[in-house]
Amino acid sequence: MTSSSQPPLVPTTTNRLDDQSLYAVMETLRFGSFHDRWEGAKQVAELGDDAVAELLAVLHDTDVSWETRWFAARSLGSFNSPEVISGLIQAFTGTQDHELHQAIGEALTTIGQPAIGALAQLLDEPRHCPVAVRALAQIRHPDTILPLLRGLESGQDQTRAIAIAAVAQFNHPMVLPAVCQSLDDPSPRVRLAALDGLVNLKSQVDPQDWVAWLTPRLGDSSLTVAQRAAHGLGRSTLPAATQALLAVLMRSTTLSPLRIAATRALCWQATPQALAGIVAAWPAASLDLRLVMVQGLSLITAPDLHPQVMAHCVNWLAPLPATADQSALRRQLVTAIGQVGQTRAVPYLRLWLADADDGVRLHAEAALRQWT
Repeated sequence: MTSSSQPPLVPTTTNRLDDQSLYAVMETLRFGSFHDRWEGAKQVAELGDDAVAELLAVLHDTDVSWETRWFAARSLGSFNSPEVISGLIQAFTGTQDHELHQAIGEALTTIGQPAIGALAQLLDEPRHCPVAVRALAQIRHPDTILPLLRGLESGQDQTRAIAIAAVAQFNHPMVLPAVCQSLDDPSPRVRLAALDGLVNLKSQVDPQDWVAWLTPRLGDSSLTVAQRAAHGLGRSTLPAATQALLAVLMRSTTLSPLRIAATRALCWQATPQALAGIVAAWPAASLDLRLVMVQGLSLITAPDLHPQVMAHCVNWLAPLPATADQSALRRQLVTAIGQVGQTRAVPYLRLWLADADDGVRLHAEAALRQWT
């Protein structure tokens, strides 16, 4: 039985054409131009069992070009039979050609669930493991979980990352422990894939545990991983998640990109605690960070926070001088006040119609048009 995500396979029984048609298609695959071969490969499915032996012969013929064997391998993905799977695996282990490995892997992926066992056999060979893992990852069938978990033993970072990203799509008792273990992988690429996997599993685990697994990665040696952890925590409104993000925001040694990621995550949380933390961080924030704060707060959709956000924006705007370096921030504040304040903002917006900054006046006019 094939995975529901795989295209229907051509049964290897009937629908045969005459020998002349088979000969013509095979000659095209052997000697045609790239375009002709591509079109000929599409016709192979119509030939049924008659084509299998010919295609396998071409695939195993080391005297023909790699391109011809590549087309034969891809074409064999249209057939689902033990003979085809065995022939593909035999060719896979008998060649060093990377492109041919890729084509055979794609053919086995197309065959789907019946090929899982054969692909699993390749995992024990380090040079075959990467392509086997990539093929298994694309089959998207629960039977791939166990072999993909074996892929986590690979010495190649990318292979482990592909394996953990693939298994994280399944709700299975073995998946979560593997994802959590991969959060401590020595490779940033794998840790990043594990973080994404943990985010995918959010609805399946205890919220407190979920936050506890993400929080340590805020201090990851990879800035990208730390930023991704911050984005993940922005999807939780638990106090523990907010506290972890605020600690990053307030820490003087936090790198600017991570501080920005934490700020955006706090705005996504849209809780009173998160808002209070942003307000507390405002005085020491850089101009760039203040812009991020205002942009994030202006997008908050929680109506109960709108009066507070508007009040803070008004207070922040009032002391800012009408100088060129503050112009972008002042315009953004005016826009935010109009967005969250709505009709309550009208009296304030009218004040800035006489502002010395042309940009501020224009933004005030645009905001007023929405509510008057």
